Amino acid sequence: MVNFIIGSVIGSFVCVVAQRVPVNRSFVYARSECDHCHKQLRFWEIIPVLSCLFLRFRCRRCRKKISITIWLAEIIYGGLMVLIFLQTTEKGQLLSFIWLTSAFLLSLTDWFYGIVEPKILYPSQFLMWGAMFYYQEPFYVWSCALLLGLILWFSFYRIVVLGLGDLILLAFWVPWLSLQQLGLLLLIASSLALCVFGIYYLWNKKPLERLPFVPFLSIGLVV
Repeated sequence: MVNFIIGSVIGSFVCVVAQRVPVNRSFVYARSECDHCHKQLRFWEIIPVLSCLFLRFRCRRCRKKISITIWLAEIIYGGLMVLIFLQTTEKGQLLSFIWLTSAFLLSLTDWFYGIVEPKILYPSQFLMWGAMFYYQEPFYVWSCALLLGLILWFSFYRIVVLGLGDLILLAFWVPWLSLQQLGLLLLIASSLALCVFGIYYLWNKKPLERLPFVPFLSIGLVV
């Protein structure tokens, strides 16, 4: 329970970072505020998980709806923190924390803005690579070769499957995944994305205009 609470607090902060960094707003000095009326929130209005429930997902002042995304993100990251601390070694906990936190943060920026934010992508992935090399984690050359082969094949037939940001993110992840892990990640991510796309089409009778793919890649990574 303690790990979940800590995770929900960190998840709330990560949401703030994901919302503000792409639009060049400070996530350190600027106070939390309502997205609609821009009134500053009091401490009891920003308690992770509980405040949204207490306020019934509406701003106390302007009565506009509070996005459920933030509430879900706090719960999801709380669950991730529980998984991270299930690792049996401190090394495993640290590597999982760095990798999953960066994936979670990039998933949020993709969800909010439809971009893989470079100001978050490169520092977080270089930090992950540094930790991987420091702990001498295995580097999978054949996984890199498989990803390169897929990119060349899709490029030759002019098949647009992933955006440039998605490919760059995968290029950072792939060297640290075995062929089996990489195959499972891609299978889960693509299957979930197709399911969401299909459900949306059946429900709304029109195709989905934009589908952030980093959240699906992150789910595959967790699995």
